[in-house]
Amino acid sequence: MLTSLCWLFKDSPSRREDFLMLSTLKKFPLKFCKVRWLENVPVVERAIQIWPDVVSYVQNVEKGVFVTNKNKSYLNIKEATQDKFILVKFHVFLSIAKTIKPFLEFYQSDAPLLPFFSDDILKLCKHLVEYFNVYKPEYNFSSAIKLCKFDFTDEGLLNSVGKVSMGFVAENIVKQLLKKKYSYLKGAFNVKSEFCSFVIKLLYHLMRKYPINYTLVRNSSCFDPRKMAS
Repeated sequence: MLTSLCWLFKDSPSRREDFLMLSTLKKFPLKFCKVRWLENVPVVERAIQIWPDVVSYVQNVEKGVFVTNKNKSYLNIKEATQDKFILVKFHVFLSIAKTIKPFLEFYQSDAPLLPFFSDDILKLCKHLVEYFNVYKPEYNFSSAIKLCKFDFTDEGLLNSVGKVSMGFVAENIVKQLLKKKYSYLKGAFNVKSEFCSFVIKLLYHLMRKYPINYTLVRNSSCFDPRKMAS
């Protein structure tokens, strides 16, 4: 969806002009790339900022006020504007992106950071698990080896969907929607279920891609100056 939002106005002077006519912020979407995790935060923040303008633009197109080619990007955006939980999804994505970003930024370096890696990835995974409460509290990660042995895909270890937290802002938006219309309850449940699946896949791929599974990487933490000094 974020990709479609960018391409909707890219290289299209007429759309950009129409959008600026009704826009209150006079800002356009930022470019989104699925593999550039470090750039996710400003992209989704901009999407949240301009979303009311995007909704207004789509409404004007549907009324015939603006004329535009209804290509795939437009149809994707139109569908998203009809999703009552789209801002919830944006804020969930933003929360996860902000959690991961400091870790990614720190390790974008040529410095010898291997001694810190094992503990840092352990802290990151623990934070994701504890903050979003996806897994049952009795399963903790007190060491890197326990983290490596943990099966993130085991459904028996998962918390019930009702106990999962999507973050303060996202949860607050859901509460406001349910106050307006109780029939949104099913949609809220589906969003939480999708969120659980996303966090599970994220943790699974983090563990599969990162070298913490290697004994050398875990044992290198003994060279951490903080541990050597203690």
